[in-house]
Amino acid sequence: LTYTVDTTPPVQSAWSPASGSTVGSTSQTVTLTLNETGDCHWQVGGTDPTYAAALGDCTGDGTTSISCAVTGMAEGANTVYVACRDAVGNADTAASNTALTYTVDTTPPVQSAWSPASGSTIASTSQTVTLTLNEAGDCKWQVGGVDPAYSAALGDCTGDGTTSISCAVTGMVSGANTVYVACRDTVLNADTAATNTALTYTVDTAPPVQSAWSPASGSTIAS
Repeated sequence: LTYTVDTTPPVQSAWSPASGSTVGSTSQTVTLTLNETGDCHWQVGGTDPTYAAALGDCTGDGTTSISCAVTGMAEGANTVYVACRDAVGNADTAASNTALTYTVDTTPPVQSAWSPASGSTIASTSQTVTLTLNEAGDCKWQVGGVDPAYSAALGDCTGDGTTSISCAVTGMVSGANTVYVACRDTVLNADTAATNTALTYTVDTAPPVQSAWSPASGSTIAS
């Protein structure tokens, strides 16, 4: 008679998203691979669980391809525990399960350091506007019109994937103008019409107008 003795739980690998990733939602499907057929449970935070104690059930039972529909994460840092069991009942303990870390980011980038500053008077109907984001992202711009969301803004800025953004704004008119800047981060949190930035500029393209000359033109003067 031949027997194969297996006394260890399945070995996990190929988690997606990878541990350490930033995700754009408090719910996230985590997939992984086992080195033998089995099934897995998941849990967000709390006491490091065994397979039996973990609160969420993954799909893919009886295969090596596991999918866990994780819910209940919070904005910021999270730990997702994945504990598995093989076909003969070897199951993860709190010591042998896998702890995945994810940062949840559900807000668009925060803009700052606009140059020229909002409220400035500028000398041209075209103006390069630079700004800084608090996280890597990309931005779009629009002059006037309906206050736009990121997806609806008409002009594209450069600096995609960085925190240093440059927008070559055109189409302003002499006088008062509103330039909308809407941005999106790398996990696709994007500005709405309510969260974008409205910059105001006054375009002045004419030289000063003179008046009240003294002595008046045409005067006779003694020296």
